[in-house]
Amino acid sequence: MSIALRHITLAYGQRILLRDVSASVPPGSLTALIGRNGTGKSTLLRTAMGLLSKQGGEVRFDGVEISALSAREIAKKVAYLSQ
Repeated sequence: MSIALRHITLAYGQRILLRDVSASVPPGSLTALIGRNGTGKSTLLRTAMGLLSKQGGEVRFDGVEISALSAREIAKKVAYLSQ
């Protein structure tokens, strides 16, 4: 499964956490998200899974916008274990 994040903007209230972030994860790859505490890593992951709303941009699984997928379809593609 491929994952594409395009021009993602994330915010808590008026505070912008991430602005215009784009990334892609090709099928079969191992990818690490590294950064200091409080920089938005977990928030970005939760947004990529559809658990949090984004201010702008798009998240695609295998070329399909996540908003077009049901919760059941997302659950078949993604597993998440919080720390």
